[in-house]
Formats: sequence, C-alpha cells, structure tokens
Amino acid sequence: MDRSLSGSDRIVVSFWGLWVVLLIAGFLVAATISAQAQTDFFWDPTSGDSVITEGSGNLDTGTSNWTQDGGATNTTVTGTNPFGEDLVFGTGTAGSTGTVTVTQNNFQFGSLDFRPANGGGTYDLDLNGNIFILLRSANTITLTENATISDSAGGGQLRIATNQFRLIGSNTLSISAVLADRTATPGAFRLYDGGTLDLSGVNTFAGSLEVYNSSTLRVSGAGKLGSGTYAGTITNDGILDYNSSATQTLTGLISGSGSLVLNGTGQLNLSTNNSFTGGVTVNNGTLGLENGGIGANGPLTVNGGLVSVSIHDSYDNLIVSELSGSGGLIDVSRRRL
Repeated sequence: MDRSLSGSDRIVVSFWGLWVVLLIAGFLVAATISAQAQTDFFWDPTSGDSVITEGSGNLDTGTSNWTQDGGATNTTVTGTNPFGEDLVFGTGTAGSTGTVTVTQNNFQFGSLDFRPANGGGTYDLDLNGNIFILLRSANTITLTENATISDSAGGGQLRIATNQFRLIGSNTLSISAVLADRTATPGAFRLYDGGTLDLSGVNTFAGSLEVYNSSTLRVSGAGKLGSGTYAGTITNDGILDYNSSATQTLTGLISGSGSLVLNGTGQLNLSTNNSFTGGVTVNNGTLGLENGGIGANGPLTVNGGLVSVSIHDSYDNLIVSELSGSGGLIDVSRRRL
C-alpha cells in the first residue's frame, strides 16, 4: 500500500486497483482498493460450436481450450496471472468428461472449480510430471461433482499454501498427485462442506489440517502425510479415515469433536496424548499407541485389526470411556487396559 500526504487536508492512499474518494473527519481520502478479482475460464476443448463442450485436452498456453462467453469464442490461459485466471470444469451442454493434461511446468492459477458436467462423469486433472500452483486462500478448490487430480508421469506436485477445499455434499476429490507446500512457511489445509478429500500420494505438506462440517479426510492406497511422519496439528470435526497400506506416524495433536477410523491394512501410530472426542474405530490394520493416546480417553471400538498398547511407552495404562467391537486384537503386553 502506497501512502502520500499533500498539504494538511488531503491523504491519497493507493492500494492496488479501484479508486475510492472519501471525506472522513475533514480529510479528503482518495483510495485505490483491489481484492483478488476473480475471472472464470470455462473448460471448452471444442471450439467453433458456440456451446461449452466437455472433453479431453491439453492445459497449456498455446491451445484455445477455454471460453468466457458460453462457447461463442475460445481463448487461452497464460498461467502467469493467477488472480485473474480461475479454472472451471463442467457446465457443458455437449460432449462428455475426460482428462485435462497439464503440459507446462510451474503454472500458477487462482483456483479450481469442478462442477456437474454434461452427461455426468468425472474430470481428471493430470499434472503429467509438472508443478501446478494454486494461490487463492479462499475457495481454493471447489467441488460440486466428483473429480480427481493425478500425476501419470510422476514427479509432479500440486502446491498450495493456506487454502480451502470446499467439497460440497457427498462429492469426493481424489488426489493421487503429491500435495506440497507452496511457501517455506506452511499454511493451514482446511476442508469444508461435508465432502471427502481422498489423498493416496506420498504427500509432503507440513501445514496443519482442519476438517469441518462433518467432512472426511481419507488417506488411501499407499498414501502418507508428511512422507510418513506428519507433525502438523489436526483439528477434526469430521472423520479421519486412515485407509492406507503404509505406515504413518502422527506426532501432532489431534483435537476436535470428530472421530478416527482405521480401514486400511497399514499401521497408524499416535505419538501425542490427543484430545479429540469422537472416539476411535479399528476395522482393519494396526493402531499403534506410541507414547500417545486415543482422544480424551474416549470410546474405542475394535471390529478387526490390532490395537497395540505394548508400545504405549510413556503411560502405564490405557484408559478408555467405553470398549466395544466385534473382533480384532488388543495387545497390552505388560501394560494395563
């Protein structure tokens, strides 16, 4: 923000883009204010038909696969003006969904918006070995239809900082690409609106996780958080679903009113005395209490798999408010339950 004073009664404030003139307490204030102006580009890989047509195509600066006027004309995106380019997939009246393949590295955009497409179906954004960067902190990725973000070539990353995943209703955003921090100072990864964020890559982001509005954060496949040891705090007012075949250690505090569910064949180690109140359900895999506890000594349900209390090193006992389930094992060794 630039500020200059001319005389005793005039203040000129320049703050990005829109000029505003105010009279405040005898002062004439001229101000320029610009928010993060949002300009939507709609995916339309078939030009010349005057409608938005779903389909596959490349995401680069040379192909006119976008429209801003309902398909009457097609245009390109630059990937260098992130707050002027927000990408929307779906909304077409012809064609069918497909794969959008990123063919240039270090593209920067504001946000992604996946909407219901003609004939239904799911869009896949394939990073294809490239780094893809999103800069908006609000509505970073919005979902009103299922979508996937993949990386067929490997080595690519989706980089974001403080962000919002707005996954509306029962829709799922499946990300098999690596999710990484955009800045050296990690931000908060926030999940809203009741949908599911499914992460199956070996993710490297270190920012905190916040799950709201009964949303679900699922780690699936051979996915990991923090490359296997995640130190970020987790605020969970929904469901944490560990459905991975990998070994994962959570060293940060898990708080909130939500629950933790183990469905995968892997091992999840808790190494902090957590405070979440929604309880733990083990259906498969191993829950290792590694110097840590289940949330607030809450309910523990064991329907399968293994709960290993024997590595609960710093505490003599494991205390739960209620123990139930239909099977599985609890290994207490020399500890007490």
